[in-house]
Amino acid sequence: MSAWRRARGSAIHSALEAFAQVWPSLSPAIAPARFADLYVQALHDQGLPEGAMARERILALRAGAWVADLELSRRTADVRVLVEQKGGLTYTLADGSDFTLTARADRLELCDGRVHVLDFKTGRAPSAKEIETGFAPQLTLTAALLMGGGFEGLGKIEPGELVYLRLTGRTPPGEVMVRAACGESEALAAAALDGLMGLLSRYRRPTQPYRSRTATRFLSQVSDYDHLARVREWSAAADEEDEG
Repeated sequence: MSAWRRARGSAIHSALEAFAQVWPSLSPAIAPARFADLYVQALHDQGLPEGAMARERILALRAGAWVADLELSRRTADVRVLVEQKGGLTYTLADGSDFTLTARADRLELCDGRVHVLDFKTGRAPSAKEIETGFAPQLTLTAALLMGGGFEGLGKIEPGELVYLRLTGRTPPGEVMVRAACGESEALAAAALDGLMGLLSRYRRPTQPYRSRTATRFLSQVSDYDHLARVREWSAAADEEDEG
């Protein structure tokens, strides 16, 4: 990911957090402009040059209108919203060793005795299939922490929807992508936690190899460890053998 994309993502997250906190005091008429101001200020804080701001201000206003509509639709009288919440729990593996799972939830919505888990994205969001098969466990493991009482002040509570909110300011300016509905997330969370514990247990064994690539589904993506495993060299050698 480029430095600019990281800065933009950080700015949007910062603006969304601040906007959620000031929303109760805003009127719908000024809310889009308020989000745009928060976003532009966050970009300044990230060091974006002034010459790039004209385009970003337009995107910020479009995004602000979408975020304001989102708040109007989701923040009903019986919904309590928490942003940037930290959670964690310690679990014990089969061999008796402990590990601590932590999470930072972009947004939690408490309603009707359950908690909806929402994560903000500026790029591609994982698909429902990726979540189901364990390749994208962020939301499901957050839900597992909720079920185990890993967020202070919430106790053990049932997870609701697992949702990605994709915000770009383009066309469309934002998308709500529900990846698990109420009644589905609890089983997905339990499976994700079991999968994580099984994975950690395997890597506790001295005979377990550390492979740079373990999922062929993601062979098109670059791993941080490809250079150590000399993936490019071995791939070139295999291509030469196929041609021969």
